[in-house]
Amino acid sequence: MLFLRLYKLHSILLDRIKSYFHSLNMASKCCVGVGVKFSLSTSIINQNSINSIVIGDNSLCMGQLLTGISGGSIRIGSWTYLGPNSKIWSTSSITVGDRVQIAHGVSIFDNNSHSLSASDRHQRFRELMDHGKHLKKEDIRSAPIKINDDVWIGFNASIMKGVEIGKGAVIGAAAVIVHNVPPYAIMVGNPARQVGRSTE
Repeated sequence: MLFLRLYKLHSILLDRIKSYFHSLNMASKCCVGVGVKFSLSTSIINQNSINSIVIGDNSLCMGQLLTGISGGSIRIGSWTYLGPNSKIWSTSSITVGDRVQIAHGVSIFDNNSHSLSASDRHQRFRELMDHGKHLKKEDIRSAPIKINDDVWIGFNASIMKGVEIGKGAVIGAAAVIVHNVPPYAIMVGNPARQVGRSTE
């Protein structure tokens, strides 16, 4: 019985130590405010300056933040939550306001990720296979994303390039946002449509 309790305590302490050093590693890749927390599932891939990713005070990041080799910036406000397995990938700019709740599995991409040319996509794949990395910047379409304060984005939703989501809007689970969203709108579907209004 004592051995089992000691083993559990040992496991808890190891997890906390791992989490602490993981958080230090994540914080070294971006600018973080006071009280920012990371989980062991957090991944930050910043291929630009440390100022390319900024996370505001008291936010919790459990997903992945990525800036591309061709540029990009991510700005996350205060008291904002990014759930596990969510991805924010930028080659242009993505701004997320204060008190935004982003559930698990959400994808926020300000770019097409790949060229619309089949031959260019194949060439990029060959570079990856032959050299283990891309050798040149890819010419892909991108446009800034802005998510205003107090937005709630449900699990597995996708926010596509060039959109602005108004203050207090609610994005339903698995919705795909391809156009601007008015403040306090409730959006569902693919492509998303407005079905109601939220409250302040």
